Amino acid sequence: MGRVRSFEDTARVWCELGGLRDAPHVSPIEARDGKTRATYTLWGADSAGMQVGLCRIDGGGHAEPSKLKRYPYFINRLVGRQNGDVEVAEVAWAFFRDKRKTLCSR
Repeated sequence: MGRVRSFEDTARVWCELGGLRDAPHVSPIEARDGKTRATYTLWGADSAGMQVGLCRIDGGGHAEPSKLKRYPYFINRLVGRQNGDVEVAEVAWAFFRDKRKTLCSR
């Protein structure tokens, strides 16, 4: 229960370790419910090179964003609102899919 680093600070550490000094590409994701808002930020333009991706949810709680897997009301009361703008598994796969090809081709 000590101090923890914010997700923005964590992304900055990964960018520093990867030598990513350029400004990121920020992509707002179309809001579906208006109560939460998703934004995807990507550092590193070359998908074959070093990249850091961050999916930020404003107004959300501690449940993974999903269009398909929606939690019931009482779970949202416990952990905070669930975002429905993005399917987090698809975002993660889209990010890592190219990395897998690069690593396997070596």
